Amino acid sequence: MKILRIILIGLALSIVAGCSTQEREYAAFAKLKNGMSEAELTSTLGKPEKTEATADFIVWTYPAGMVFFREGKVYSWTIEPSRP
Repeated sequence: MKILRIILIGLALSIVAGCSTQEREYAAFAKLKNGMSEAELTSTLGKPEKTEATADFIVWTYPAGMVFFREGKVYSWTIEPSRP
């Protein structure tokens, strides 16, 4: 019984930790501003999962959304809907 209780507590803590991480990422997206540099964005959101270049933009992809750069500055961003 004690082992089951420990396992359940560990599971509950890992779920709570995952939620707070996701909430922090969405909160970080709320801090974005047009004109931010790549260094400012990295300090706010961290390193992107993926980067790619299009004819008009450099796109940084994160789990919570995408950020579009033009001429080395944040031009716009999109936020993915929150996942349950």
